[in-house]
Amino acid sequence: MEYVVMGTAGHVDHGKTSLVKALTGIDCDRLAEEKRREITIDIGFAHLRLGDGRMVSIVDVPGHERFVKNMLAGATGIDFVLLTVAADDGVMPQTLEHLDICHTLGVRGGVIAVTKTDLVEPEIAEIAAEEARGAVRGAFLENARIVMVSAETGQGIPELMDAIRAAAIEAKPRDSSGPVRLPIDRVFSIKGSGTVVTGTLVSGSISVGDELEMLPSARRVRVRRLQSHGKDVKSTGPGLRLAVNVPDLETLNITRGDVLAAPGSLAATRALDVRVNVLPRAAKPLKNRARVRLHSGTQEVIGRISFLDGAPDLPPGRETYARLRLESPVVCVRRDLFVLRLFSPVTTIGGGVVIDTAPGNPGAKAKKPAEIIERLKLIDTGGEYDLVERTVAESALVPISPAQTAKTLGIQRERAVEIMHSLAADGVLMNFGNDNMIAGAVFERLKSEIIIRLKEYFDSEPRRPWVSPAEIRTKFFGRANTKVFDSAVKSLLDSGHAVSSASAAGIRARAGSDEILAEEERIRNEILRIFSESRFNPPTAEELPSFIKSKLLSLPEIFKVVLETGQVVKLSPNAFLKKELLDEAEAMIVAKIKETGGITPAQVRDLLGASRKFVIPILEGLDARGVTVRIEERRILK
Repeated sequence: MEYVVMGTAGHVDHGKTSLVKALTGIDCDRLAEEKRREITIDIGFAHLRLGDGRMVSIVDVPGHERFVKNMLAGATGIDFVLLTVAADDGVMPQTLEHLDICHTLGVRGGVIAVTKTDLVEPEIAEIAAEEARGAVRGAFLENARIVMVSAETGQGIPELMDAIRAAAIEAKPRDSSGPVRLPIDRVFSIKGSGTVVTGTLVSGSISVGDELEMLPSARRVRVRRLQSHGKDVKSTGPGLRLAVNVPDLETLNITRGDVLAAPGSLAATRALDVRVNVLPRAAKPLKNRARVRLHSGTQEVIGRISFLDGAPDLPPGRETYARLRLESPVVCVRRDLFVLRLFSPVTTIGGGVVIDTAPGNPGAKAKKPAEIIERLKLIDTGGEYDLVERTVAESALVPISPAQTAKTLGIQRERAVEIMHSLAADGVLMNFGNDNMIAGAVFERLKSEIIIRLKEYFDSEPRRPWVSPAEIRTKFFGRANTKVFDSAVKSLLDSGHAVSSASAAGIRARAGSDEILAEEERIRNEILRIFSESRFNPPTAEELPSFIKSKLLSLPEIFKVVLETGQVVKLSPNAFLKKELLDEAEAMIVAKIKETGGITPAQVRDLLGASRKFVIPILEGLDARGVTVRIEERRILK
C-alpha cells in the first residue's frame, strides 16, 4: 500500500468537512462545539482508499480566521491539497491565506473543488470557478483540475475521486532517509491503554516496542501499540497518519507541537538561522526585530526576527537571511519549512526554510553578519557531502561523531557514517578513533598555527631551548582535543618541521633552530663532562653557571633536559649524580657489604670519597629499592 496525505484548505463554511464525509463516510467534526457551531475548530482526520493500491490520509483543517493556527498544525506534512471554494460565496480572505500557507509549506499540487453547487444556478457556480482560477494564477495550483461538486446531492463526487487519484499519483515521493520524527497534533488518553499521541510520520519508521524520545522534554517512552486509520500495525514508514500508544507519559506532560523522535537524533533549540520571505500579497513589510509567531511542524512559538543584513524591513515578495530568537524551544532540522505570522495583529506575513538549527554554537568562533550570511548561502545550496564536511569542519579541533553530525543535519546516523567514511577515505576528514573526525584542512591549519605559536613563544622566551607540547596547547590552543593536538605535533616532528629535545619532552620549530640546537648540544655535553670528571662530588645546579656560560640559552633549562633524559639523576633537592656513577656507587657498596657484612654512612663516604649530602640519598635509594636494610647506623643486604 502506498500512502499519501491530503489536506483540506479553504474559507470557513465552504464545505470542507462535508466534502470529506461525502468522499469517505467519516465525519471529521469530532468536538461537540464543532457540531453545535457547524464549523471545524480543530483538526479532523479521515482516510480514503483509492482502489489502486493507494491510501489517502485526509487532514481536515478549520477555515475560520481565529483557528488558522490549528490549520497550520494540520497542514504540516501534507502531500497535496483539496482547496474548496463555495459556489455561493466565491474566493474569500481565508481562501487566499490558506493558499499562501500551503505554498509556504512546500505543497506543490492538488485539486480545486467548487462546493455547494446545488445552492446556486450553474452560471453562478462558473463565476466561483473563474474566481478560483484567478486566485491560483501563478501559484502552485495554477494547473489544478477544478471539479464542481455537491456534498448534499453527490454531484461531481466520482469526478472528484478521479482528480484526487491523479493528484495522489503525481505527489512527490517522501524522503524517508531522516531519523524518526512524528510532530504531535493530538494527545489523549484511552482507558486501559494510557496516553496516545497522533501525527503524520515525517521520516523514519516506528515499530511496536521501540524506545523513542519526546522532545523538547527529552523524556524516553516505549511504543506499546501502533495504529493507522483505526487498525493495529506492527511497524510503519513515513507518510502515514499514526496513533502511537506511549503509556510511560501522562497526557499533561505532552502538548501539541511536541515531537516524537529517535533517542538522541534531534535537539530542541531557541535560535534558528533561516532564509525568510514575505508574501507578495502581504499588506506591509516585515520589520527588522519584529515579534513574530513561528509555525513549524505542529509547533507554534513566539520569537523575534533579526535580519542578518541589518535592513530595517523586508518588503512583500522579497527574501533574506535572518536569525530567529525564540521564547520557547522548538525541534527543527535543516530545510524544514515554516510559516511566520505577526504577533499582533495575528496575520500570516511570510515563511521560509530553516538553514541552521544551532547558530552561534558556543564552541565556534564568533562571526560577523557578512560571514554568517556567506556561510548560510553555502549551507543553503550545498549537497549532503558538502554539508557533512562543513559540519565536521565547524567542530574545529574537537572531533565530532556521526551521531552528532546526523543530529545537526537531521539525517540518519547510518547515512552520516557512510558519508564521513567516504570523505575520510578521500583524505578530506581524519578519523581519531570510533569514527570521531575532524576536517583535514583544519588539521593542516593547526599544524601551521603550532609553528607560528612556537616562533612567538621563543621570541618572548629566547633563552629557553624547548617548550613542552602541553604548555603550548594550554597557552594557545585551549579548545583543541589533546589527541588531535598531539597527533599534529607528531606529524610536525615526522615531517621535520619541528624538532624535539633529547628527552622528547619539549619541541621547537625547525626553522632558525640550527644555532640553538648546536648550543644546546654543547651545553648538554659540557654538563655531562663536568659530572663525569667530578665523580661523586659534582656541583649543585646553582653552581653550574660558574662552570658553563651561554649567551643564547638558559643553563637551568638545559640542565632540566639532561635530567629528563635520565643521564643525570636527582638524589635530593641539592644533590645530583651522573647515572652511570650512581650505578657504580651502588655496585661498590653492595660488594663492600658482602665482604664485611655491613656498612655505615661514614664508611660509604670514605669508600666513594663523597660528602654526606650524596652518601645519605644513595643509601636511602638502596633501601627504597629493597637492596639494603637499615639496622641502626649500618646497612646490610636484604
